[in-house]
Parts: sequence; C-alpha cells; structure tokens
Amino acid sequence: MVIGIDASRANVRERTGTEWYAFHLIRALTAIDRSNRYVLYLTEQPIDDLRQLGPNVTYRILGWPFRLLWSQLRLSLEMLRRPPDLLFVPAHTIPIIHPRSTVTTLHDVGFERFPELYGRRPIGRPGLTGRLLGLVIRLLTLGRYGNSELDYHRWSARLAASKAAHVITVSQFTKSEIISCYGTDAARISVVHLGFDRTEFQRPPPPAIDSAVARFRIARPYAIFVGRLERKKNITGVINALARARRTLPTLQLVLIGNPGLGWGEAERLIRMHRLDAAVYRLGWQPRHVYVPLLAGATALVFISRYEGFGLPVLEAFAVDTPVIVASGSALPEVAGSAAIAVAPDDTDGAARALIDLASDNQLRRALLTRARQRLALFSWSRVAQATLAILERVGQRR
Repeated sequence: MVIGIDASRANVRERTGTEWYAFHLIRALTAIDRSNRYVLYLTEQPIDDLRQLGPNVTYRILGWPFRLLWSQLRLSLEMLRRPPDLLFVPAHTIPIIHPRSTVTTLHDVGFERFPELYGRRPIGRPGLTGRLLGLVIRLLTLGRYGNSELDYHRWSARLAASKAAHVITVSQFTKSEIISCYGTDAARISVVHLGFDRTEFQRPPPPAIDSAVARFRIARPYAIFVGRLERKKNITGVINALARARRTLPTLQLVLIGNPGLGWGEAERLIRMHRLDAAVYRLGWQPRHVYVPLLAGATALVFISRYEGFGLPVLEAFAVDTPVIVASGSALPEVAGSAAIAVAPDDTDGAARALIDLASDNQLRRALLTRARQRLALFSWSRVAQATLAILERVGQRR
C-alpha cells in the first residue's frame, strides 16, 4: 500500500506540539514499517532530521508560490493527479480533494468550546489582498465562514470530522468533545495517546543544569512554563500564581519558554502590575537542548491551561524529574493521572499553594516523581506508531 503523509508541519525548525507530533510519528512509522511505501508531501526540501528515513520513503515537493492555502489547493491538485492508496494528515486540515481512504488527527476542538481564546485576526496580508481572500471564502462557504484564524480552525475541523474515513485523536477527553461538537460516529474515532522523546528527555547531570541556569542568569528557585504564551494556556493564571506564591516565597522566579500569542499583552500588564519584571524570565522559543536542562532545574512546571487536547510538556517534565502542577479540566488529568497536583484553572490560591508545597516539601516531591516514572511507562512514540499503523492498514484494507 502507498501511504501519503502531509509532512509539511514536521518539516519546520521551530516545532511546537502539532509539529513535534507529526515529526516523531513520521520517523517512528517509517522505522517500524518496511511493508508499505510512504510518500511525504512537503512544501520545500526536507530538513536534515527528515531525510534518509528508509528505502520505502520518497519525497514529493509540491511548490506553491503563495503563503496560504497549500493544503487546500496545491495538495488537492496532487490528490487529483496522483492520489496515494491512503492519505494521512497528522493535523485536522485535510485537502478539499482527498482519497476516500483519508485518515486525520484531530488534536482538540477548543475553538468550538472557547472561541474567545482564539484569534479573529484575518489570515493573509492586510489591505486589498486580505479583503479579497475574505470575500472569496465567504462566497465559497455561502457566508458561513470568514478568513479569520478561528473560522479556518472551525471549517477545517468540521470538514475532517465529516469527510475523513477515520479520525485519530489524542485523548478520551477529545474523542468525547468531537462526538459532542460534530456528532461523529464513535466507531470512526480512535484514541492514540501521544509519546515523548526518550533520547532527549532524560534528567541531565547537575553541571549541565547549572550551566543552563547560569547562561540565562536565572536566580533559583524558579518555576517554569513551556508553551505558547497565550490566553488559551492561561498564562495570566501562571503570572497570578507566581505573584501569590511570592508572598510566602519572595525569592521564587518564573521562566517562560515559548513565543507570545493571543493574550500575551494581558500577561505583560500583570507582570508590571505585580512588579515582577525582574522575577520573570522571558526566553522565547528555545530548542530542546536548551530548555531540557532548564526544565530539569525547575521547582515545578506550571501547566494550568484552560483547554488542552493532551499536554506534551507534562510528560517532558515527568521525564526529567520535575514535579508538575496541572489544570483539573480538559485532558490534563487523563495524561498526568495521580502524578501531578491538579488545580482549577482559575484557582490562583491553589496553584500558589502547590508551588509553595513543592518548594518546601521533599516528601511530596518524591511521591509525585515516583508516580510520574510509573506513569511514563504508558507513553512512547513507538506505541503511537504501532497503534497508528494498525489504524492506517485497517482503513486501507477497506478500500
């Protein structure tokens, strides 16, 4: 069977959640499967870590002169001309023209539940080009959608949920959300939990941690957040928890690793209001070899998102022996189990108490980390690949 994969998201250097998922899954799939042939569809030549994946892997570079609509127009054209036996899209943006045997991964539907957490900024360049694009989209969708980021999320997810032969999702929570939002038949949805990179996420030796901390002149102790600095991730809740915890632990710092997103301006105002400028280290996006030792040196990872389909940083923190504070809603309790402290996203006092307890109670830390190591045994990219391959072959056999 020829399995085509939209590898465009994996083929970037500054990867975050969905990009890491696509990258690791493609590498793991091609490592365990020599029976099927794979065609990776890319917008440009593969970067180093996506090259030479095996003799049964070929690359198809689908050039496109525009910044937008590669999936919907250029990939659709390829599906019309040379369709594979099965198309796998590791995100929910399937092309309009696609093989009957198309499988996609829908990571979450937060944009349906909390649209206010997502950007309404128009896609495309400002001015006449953006207005024309908006007009075309409204005409094509009979006025249901515009060209905002939120509308594109909604349109593409609904297309995937209704037209894909099968939908993979990353948690039982998200499966229930897809069924609730779109009425998708439960038999068409499979849950495959994510994995983590066991080669990169190991606790570094103390000198490596000390060196990373010294490089950015970070004072200890510090909590850490990893992810986009945005409203959806409840970044203001993280700032408020730090401010509250510093009433008891005035030396506690906060390290933020990630690029600003929607709502970052609110967090900046809170930092100034609480006079935390010197206590909050904004490091931007960092490659793994930089942030792994910083994650390992933290008192705790604070990950109290308002909505998560999974939450990879939780597993990454577990792997480097850093305790975790998670939000009690969405998929995070499903991922963390009893190995993390769970608080409601708006419970600033609870998050602050958790930070204080983790900084002062070694017995609590040891108990959580013991549970975290046991929890990690349930998650690996090889398991993800084996489960995904079984789904792809089952769908392919129904052709």
